[in-house]
Amino acid sequence: MGFKFKYEALLSYRRHKKEMAELDLARCLKKVREVEEGIRELTCLYYTTTTTMGSLMKSGLDGKDLQSYGEFLASLSFKIQEKEEERRRYEREAEEKRSFLIERHKELKILEMLKEKHRRRWLMEQERREQKQLGELIMLRYRRDYL
Repeated sequence: MGFKFKYEALLSYRRHKKEMAELDLARCLKKVREVEEGIRELTCLYYTTTTTMGSLMKSGLDGKDLQSYGEFLASLSFKIQEKEEERRRYEREAEEKRSFLIERHKELKILEMLKEKHRRRWLMEQERREQKQLGELIMLRYRRDYL
């Protein structure tokens, strides 16, 4: 009969919980990267617009267009700030998920170590039984040969 760990179902459940925590963290980190990419795009647009506005001002930009550019730049600045706040929020969430994953990993490791300990104990018991059976066979053979 082979080794059977009595908490195998719990071990499987904890593995599943750890995998789910890993997926949650990966999704959150993906959101952080997406928001960072949005920030880069908005920042690039902001500087491009600023450069364009500067060159148009040198060539003679009227007040209405200047006001439009100013409002657009203010809008971009506000969107960048919103995206940065969103990024910070996702980073905090990622830290929480990372801590949660670490806890799940610790719980899983404890059970895996317990399983290994039980397996070693089972192997020692099997070896003891085999030694006992071997000893009994030797005794039977000895009795039969010398009696």
